[in-house]
Amino acid sequence: MQKVAKEVLDWYKSGKYVASAESIEPDPSNILYLLHLFRQREYILVQTLQSSLARGNQQGASVFQVWMLQEADNVQALAKAFIERFVLEQMLNSISKSDQQIQSALQGVCLLFCLDAIENDMSWFIRSTLVSASLADELVRASKTACSNMAPRALALVDAMGVPEHLLPPAARDWVKYNEVDNQGEMIGIEM
Repeated sequence: MQKVAKEVLDWYKSGKYVASAESIEPDPSNILYLLHLFRQREYILVQTLQSSLARGNQQGASVFQVWMLQEADNVQALAKAFIERFVLEQMLNSISKSDQQIQSALQGVCLLFCLDAIENDMSWFIRSTLVSASLADELVRASKTACSNMAPRALALVDAMGVPEHLLPPAARDWVKYNEVDNQGEMIGIEM
């Protein structure tokens, strides 16, 4: 993750990657709006890390001291933000090139990926003021709706990914049978 964060900082410094200044109307079900949030998060984290490194340098601290001892959390956050943004952009690229018959399913998976990533980092999005408290509530509701919408396709999507049967957890093999008895989360009293 440290190497990823270092490369991201270098890309920004060299001008190879520039954050979008576009403004998009907040819409939790719009993947392009969610991409905008991902890009803004990455940009803010770059700016924060660059400022901390410059401040540390002015105060006589070594890059190691700032990078490893003072800003380790931001280094990790930047790398994660880059990876999530990159994955999202690759997903959108793949969706645009995919057969039209599967685009809806892929867009649903993509939307769930976005909303899950944002939910997992919601406190950061709120603290950074990219997301208001009311928009955070909308994002959580959108996530639940997207999950409900994808539920009927879940088994078909897992099958399409070719996950071998022996790697699936017991509940995934036959969730109805798994839940017939109170097995307290174990394989007690069930023949699968």
